[in-house]
Amino acid sequence: MHETKTGLKVHFRSAAIALLLPVLLTACTQTHALASNGGAATKTTSNEQAAPAKPTEGQLASLLVSELGNQCSGLSSFALDPANWLFTLAETGTAPYEMGISGGDGGAVVLLVTPNSAGGVSLSVSPEWADSTNALLWNSGCSNLAEAPAAPVDSGSNGGGETVVYTFELPDFSGATQNQVEDWFFSNGIKARPGFDYGFNPMVSCEVTGEGIVIGQSPGPGAVLDDLASSSVRFDIDCDW
Repeated sequence: MHETKTGLKVHFRSAAIALLLPVLLTACTQTHALASNGGAATKTTSNEQAAPAKPTEGQLASLLVSELGNQCSGLSSFALDPANWLFTLAETGTAPYEMGISGGDGGAVVLLVTPNSAGGVSLSVSPEWADSTNALLWNSGCSNLAEAPAAPVDSGSNGGGETVVYTFELPDFSGATQNQVEDWFFSNGIKARPGFDYGFNPMVSCEVTGEGIVIGQSPGPGAVLDDLASSSVRFDIDCDW
């Protein structure tokens, strides 16, 4: 009986060692694998920094208006309202950010906005919009930011140096959305602003989104108008229930 018990004890001990050995080998293999790659998937260095987040449109507009207030002496209340400053269609998402305003001062003003380490922003005139931006800002007392506009061109009619009034031709906007109409006026630097009629019983959502379709315009396609803020351009938008 003693020999039989001893035989059984040795047998179970051997079996336990046999079962434990693959587990130990597997653990050693995993440890070696982790050691060999140095934990590359989670390794970071002390000087790594996350890329700065893009400011929101509202945040950047508030900083822009604050800086304009410091540099300009005669800006209108429209230009000093952050809600009227928007990212342009050309905005790339990296500094300097391009923001524009249009309508309140008779033309388009587009600025490049660069946040600085002091928590403010620096401003410069967008080269693509230099003509209208410089003229409007210069006349608003922003001489530190804008360049003086060119001298008025002599019309030749009386030698009096009259200012030239430019004209523009209206395309056919039938089938375009309200947003596309506004984008055309803004991107072409047109001083005249479009107005919109939404019908007798318009859908509020149509007015808000700007996705209503143009079904009429006055003047019609091909009309040539003076490029002045007082020029009247009206569009009928299909927004009825």
